[in-house]
Amino acid sequence: MNLNKTLVYSVFTLFIFSVFTTYSQSDVWYIGNNISIDFSSGTAVVGNGITIGGDLTESSTAITDANGDLLFAVVGSSIIDGGENPVHSLPSNTWDVSNGTMVVPVPGTTDQYYLTVLREGGASGTTPMAQYYHITTSGAGAGNLTITGPNDLQTNLTQSQTSVPKINPDGTVSDDYWWISHEMCNNNFVLYSVTGSGITSSSTESAGPSFECTNGPPPKFDAIGTLKFNGCFTQMSYVMGDKVMLYDFDPQTGTVTHLETVSTGLPSAYSMEFSPDGKYAYVLTGQDNNNPGKIYRLDVTPTGFGTPVLMGSTGGMRGGHLQLGPDGNIYYAIPEAYGNAGKGKIGRITDPNGGGVLDNNWYSATAATFGSSDEDQWVNMDMPTFMKSLVVPLPKLLLDGVELSQTQVCEGDVVNFELEVQGSVATSVDWTAVGANPGSQIGGSTYTATMTNIGLTTITAKVIDECGREKEVDFEVVTHQIQIPNATIDYTACPNPILTGTGSLSGNYKWYDADPTSGSANLLGIGPTFTAQENTNYWVVPAGDVTSSAANDSRTAQNWSTSTGNTTITVADGLAEISEFKIGFGSPYTSSNRNGDFTITLKDASGNVLGTPLTINYTGPAGVEALITGNPTDWVLPAGTYTIEVAKPSWAQIRQLSDPNSSSGSLSYNGGQVSSIRTTHYLEDTPVQCFVPTEIAVGSCCTAPTDDPLIDVPSSTLEVCSPNTGEVISISGLTDGLDFKWQESSDGVTFTDISGETGVVSGGLLLLSNLTTNSQWYRYVLAETGNLDKTCVKTSDSVQMVINPLPVIDSIGKSPFSGIYCKDEVYEVEAHVDETAGYPVTYQWSIDASGTDSVFTGITTPGTHTYKVLVDAQGCLDSMEIQVDVSNLDTVIITNPPSLCSSDNPYQLTLDPNKTTSGVWTD
Repeated sequence: MNLNKTLVYSVFTLFIFSVFTTYSQSDVWYIGNNISIDFSSGTAVVGNGITIGGDLTESSTAITDANGDLLFAVVGSSIIDGGENPVHSLPSNTWDVSNGTMVVPVPGTTDQYYLTVLREGGASGTTPMAQYYHITTSGAGAGNLTITGPNDLQTNLTQSQTSVPKINPDGTVSDDYWWISHEMCNNNFVLYSVTGSGITSSSTESAGPSFECTNGPPPKFDAIGTLKFNGCFTQMSYVMGDKVMLYDFDPQTGTVTHLETVSTGLPSAYSMEFSPDGKYAYVLTGQDNNNPGKIYRLDVTPTGFGTPVLMGSTGGMRGGHLQLGPDGNIYYAIPEAYGNAGKGKIGRITDPNGGGVLDNNWYSATAATFGSSDEDQWVNMDMPTFMKSLVVPLPKLLLDGVELSQTQVCEGDVVNFELEVQGSVATSVDWTAVGANPGSQIGGSTYTATMTNIGLTTITAKVIDECGREKEVDFEVVTHQIQIPNATIDYTACPNPILTGTGSLSGNYKWYDADPTSGSANLLGIGPTFTAQENTNYWVVPAGDVTSSAANDSRTAQNWSTSTGNTTITVADGLAEISEFKIGFGSPYTSSNRNGDFTITLKDASGNVLGTPLTINYTGPAGVEALITGNPTDWVLPAGTYTIEVAKPSWAQIRQLSDPNSSSGSLSYNGGQVSSIRTTHYLEDTPVQCFVPTEIAVGSCCTAPTDDPLIDVPSSTLEVCSPNTGEVISISGLTDGLDFKWQESSDGVTFTDISGETGVVSGGLLLLSNLTTNSQWYRYVLAETGNLDKTCVKTSDSVQMVINPLPVIDSIGKSPFSGIYCKDEVYEVEAHVDETAGYPVTYQWSIDASGTDSVFTGITTPGTHTYKVLVDAQGCLDSMEIQVDVSNLDTVIITNPPSLCSSDNPYQLTLDPNKTTSGVWTD
């Protein structure tokens, strides 16, 4: 799908989409002492939690926002704010109640919650008092809570509580909730209505067997147990003592109907949980140390339970809570000892929809020293209590099989979208896409779209869950521009040229020693620039926004004892560059100086050498403490583990360090002989995946000639008239023997070599002749022998050649046209110029004419008149001349004409000889 990587979807239960939201509000769990589980990424990640001390923590709960950030929690006997600070104490012994606390959203709000609390309890005659607090949140983080209450609800209740949304008469989900618990020593469920104005009593539902009223072992504890719903909120189960009870529930009316009670084979039942699809019930037994933890599975049908099937023992000294996680697995506590550091485990049931697989070793509590401190971890019976509707697995949008957060869409990609929850792909989804790349599709598991346009596309996937509810989830898909980076090379920094990246939207780049898409490339650096080596090829790709910080080794070399072994550096994330380190050493006294080389090598976890090993020579007196400093330029460490090895002279005694270990930010330094390691740590926010990598070839560093190449403009012929040719001449005095080449350009900016115009300077002068291209620019390049194609060259100034075309006079015309004009007859002569040749032109008439127009009025006196015109186009000339004859008018005078009669003889007429005449006689 993407240009630079290989991309690494049955009907399934969709009840896990919250009725009110499409995100989970149960992403952060606190368990035992100093343990947390974070589900916000879609995967369970264990980390440190909250330190509380004590033995039992059965009543924790928490609520998170849409980003998976903690709003508040209950751990032990305290309300914890978004900064994990205790801000309010709960009533005594709340921590020792099975479902002691739970969070219910205040209907009609997005920042307010009820915290319901069951206090004390555990035996007949005591009264677990139900209370609730009203908590307003102001974002996440420390100091985000406003707490009022508590308000009393009811006495004489068991240790169990749950809550589910109400269903409206039309089948839609209401904003309000049911809150449910059970009275002591009878079969009465109590139902409360949860609205925006508070929690108020609604009804009492009598169903199923009466609960035990004795608290003596073997475990018949009458208040201890858990109450859980299935995902459709239509069935609930209560476990207590040796009973597992199944009830139908009408979320519209609150009616409870008992279906079946199983009381055989489940001794000391403590906790239960439904599979996500509601087809199985899982029960964990073991209320006290007389009953080690065991997990049973029961089929769930519309009419009751199947026969309990023992899945196995947990390995705990007693049972613990079961709780469905947002990832679709069911987690359970495995207590091993009361409050002992490093004791206890967290197990989980994987594939609960398929009958379940026990994993008792999913996580083990840790302690630096057994029982050393309450700061260490331990687990007892606890798992947090949540409303079922708030446990929402993170639905995933798959793009060609890869989860959205793990990939990027590039412009032009054709993407197959699928919806996945808990590892299964929905077979029927209605798809709607709006934004940069709109589209829609009714049904089908795969939606195929061509992501033509850069920008945000919101894709909505709509499904119908097995409870008949319509659920929608939105995903924001950004189509990214394909970035094509490049780099300029600054050879003035030789012997280590500087590469400066271009083309990245962020201005940051990653630098590799090979094509990063090949899988064999090593990341050499990150940032806008990179210090390179000559005659080496590099690859550059764009990077996202990068933050850098110092992550230095605080250890220093001492002046006593010795150290051995290698220094181990662990980079947890991002990228680290080592710029300096020190090694302190001494030597036994001798009268002569010590001399020897220290070789320091960086290696990765596989033993491969990274960067260039440094060899540092020491020459100095013996018997003194000395310090050498190394400054590597190519020690780059992506996330991982590395070692620094030191090979020393035999006489050198490398000194021990001030501390064996140190850490700074995401880096840790452990052991070895190297100290004071100066490191810059780089973190890229979001790696760029839409790019085309570019190879950068770094040439040799060399020496430019000392000549100052110039064009001898006065001696050059830079403007000529066609068909004459131009000529460019260098200044004289160039060093003979230098290599040269002439270059040309049409714009004066981008020059290319002129074929055949290269050679060796001879006679101190260069000449480029027979130039016939108008407006072309010319320059020459000088270099030492063999370096013309390298960077160590000198380039002359450039000059532009002007080739002007000759004007062409087609003719000189006469108007009106005549071969001979008579005296005083008016006429004009006009010069006609070819406008496709040199043009425009100026005119100059001469000889018998004058003037600067194309037209001249002719001379009308008798005689032969010569007219010459000269035209000028940017100094290029053409001329033509014409002769025009002008004659006198003929005058005929017959002298002494006679008067004759018809009978007279012919008479010869005569003309006046003083008059010019021509012609013939006619009668």
